[in-house]
Amino acid sequence: MDGYLDGDTLYVSLMIVRNRPGAGPADPFGFEIAGTRRARITNPKASPDQWKVSIKDLTKADLWPGTSIVREGQFVLLYTQVSAGEGKGYMTVFRVPVKKMEAPAASWEYLASDGKWHAGTPHGDAQHVIDQAISEMSVRYHPSIRSGWPSRPARNFRQSRLSRERPTQPLDPGRNRRTSLNSTR
Repeated sequence: MDGYLDGDTLYVSLMIVRNRPGAGPADPFGFEIAGTRRARITNPKASPDQWKVSIKDLTKADLWPGTSIVREGQFVLLYTQVSAGEGKGYMTVFRVPVKKMEAPAASWEYLASDGKWHAGTPHGDAQHVIDQAISEMSVRYHPSIRSGWPSRPARNFRQSRLSRERPTQPLDPGRNRRTSLNSTR
């Protein structure tokens, strides 16, 4: 998951992972995602053992906001997977005003398929910014050059390839040129 630094406060999205009921020790995927939490660290420059951390629940298992986090103006964009069953779903974007990061869930807006921001959490009308369910990805947008470098695993996670796009804005990670790169395993 990703983080966002606002002045002297670090916000980090944490994925809640637990043992999957009925999974045995020989099951390599004997876990499941149970939701996300938001950690707030008010002294991130201190040694980690001295951090002052507060943690709050964000979502249940159907949404994983914070896979990647980007600040755009007065908003923080949180890329999220919307699950449609095991290994199925898509990526969309939440946003929350920077001033509301302390309790973001009450101020969620999601990007709808009509290109407008709607209050609440994504429904069937959410825009699919990437038509793939991804739990690990990165979006690094650089406004000064109007470009960025989102990267994510290729569709078949067993392949040693990485997919990378070059968006022209932070909300365009899956629509522009796509390049597959060999990883260095």
